[in-house]
Formats: sequence, C-alpha cells, structure tokens
Amino acid sequence: QKTSVHTREIATRQIISEIDVREGTWKKQQTTFQNDLQKERLKYSEKSAEIAKGLKILEVKNESEQLKASSESELNIFRESLKSVIHNRDVLAKDLKDLSAGIKDIESEREDARSDGALMTISAENFGARGVQTFILQNTVHALQLASQSYLDELSDGTLKLQLNLDAGDKITRTASVLSSNGSWISRPLSSLSGGQWRRCSLALSLGFSDLVARRGKLCSSLLVLDEPLTHLDSSGRDNVGKLLRKVVQKQASEQFDGEKKRIGGLSVSTILIILQDLVA
Repeated sequence: QKTSVHTREIATRQIISEIDVREGTWKKQQTTFQNDLQKERLKYSEKSAEIAKGLKILEVKNESEQLKASSESELNIFRESLKSVIHNRDVLAKDLKDLSAGIKDIESEREDARSDGALMTISAENFGARGVQTFILQNTVHALQLASQSYLDELSDGTLKLQLNLDAGDKITRTASVLSSNGSWISRPLSSLSGGQWRRCSLALSLGFSDLVARRGKLCSSLLVLDEPLTHLDSSGRDNVGKLLRKVVQKQASEQFDGEKKRIGGLSVSTILIILQDLVA
C-alpha cells in the first residue's frame, strides 16, 4: 500500500509539474497572443487612419471635381453672356454710327434750311412789299458808301469812316466813326463832328456821288466845281484836299503816286474850279 501511495504521489507530482509547465506555456502563448493582438490593433488603427485619410482625400477630390464642373459651367455661361454683350455692343455701335450719320444729315439739312430761310428772308425784304426799287436803292447806297469812303480815307488819313444805311422808310441815314487814340472806332452822328471832320465827310460824300454818277450813269464831266471846300479845315486838311484834287485832275482812272498805283474812283476831270473867299487858302 505504501508503494502504491508513493507511486500515486509521484504520478500526482508529475501531473502537477506538467500542469505547471503547460500553464507557463499557456501564459507565454497568452502574452505572445496579447502582444500580437496589440500589434494587430495598432496596424488596424494605422490602416483605419490611412483609410480615413484616403476617404478625406477622395472627398476633397470629389468636391474639387464638382467645383471644377460648376466653374466650367459658370465659365461657359459667362462666355455665352460675353458673346451676347459683344454682339449687342456691335449692334449698338452700328446703330450709333447710323444715328451719327443721320444727325450729320439732319444738321446739313438744317443748315441748308437756314441758308434757304435767310435767302428767302432777304428775297422777301428785297422783292417783297418794298419792291425791286428798294433793292436797287440799297445797292446804290452801298456803292455810294464805298466810293465816298475811298475819298474820305485820303482826306482824313484813315481816321474817319462814313456809314450810309437805308431805314424802313427808304430814308438814307448817315453816321460816322472816329478813330480814337487807343485804336478803337467810336460811332458818332454827323451833327456831333467837329467842323473839320464834318467838312471832310461832306467833301468825300460829294466826290463819291460824282464818282458813282461817272461809273454807273456814264456821265463823265470834264469840269468839277467846288464851293468853299476848305472851310473849317486846318493846314493839314487843306493839304490833303490839294493832294486829292491833283489826283482827280487826270484823263485816266488810275495814276502812279509816290511809287504806288492808287485808284481814285471813276472820277476823272481835266479842270477843277474852286470858289474861295479866303485868298490865303
């Protein structure tokens, strides 16, 4: 019996030893398994992070593709709008050009109408109620002014101007302009002129009338009679009258004086008779 008990104890110890060995082996295997599990979990976490990152990148890429597609669509819409704007601009430019051309034509027509209106007004004034006689009289008065002014320039050394106009009643009005010291012309009635200025205008008007008669009426007299033409004139004025009358005493309508050819109207006489009371003159 003791041997049997001893044998059992030995067997039991062996079993316990085997159990301990197996337990140690299991613990090692468990530790190894836990370590492998931890590694796998770490790998899983890394893979999950990579997958999440990839999903994020994919999501961003999809958003980029959508944004690109939306931008392309908006760009196409903008291009179409731009084409429409350019087309409308070209149409408006053409309309503007046509409108400008139309405005120019209208302005030209308006200027033509104004010219025609002015011409009609002049025609109405000249050939209206006042008749052709007034038109002829106006032309004659203008010619008389030009002829008289040519003599007045000689008599006044260019300091006097004589204006002749025809009023509504076909009456001739006479005004004079005097050259001031500052070079401007001052309009004055004949009644306000000095004696010498009035005499110059009167003599120029008389000579201008004779000149006009000689030109238009073909009445060319060889004798010119002047009664007191030197009244109220100073020595300079008398000298100018003498020079002018010497130029008039000729057969031709123009003659050279002081190196210049100066035309003294159409008046040409061979004799001038001057009546004077002052023998000094």
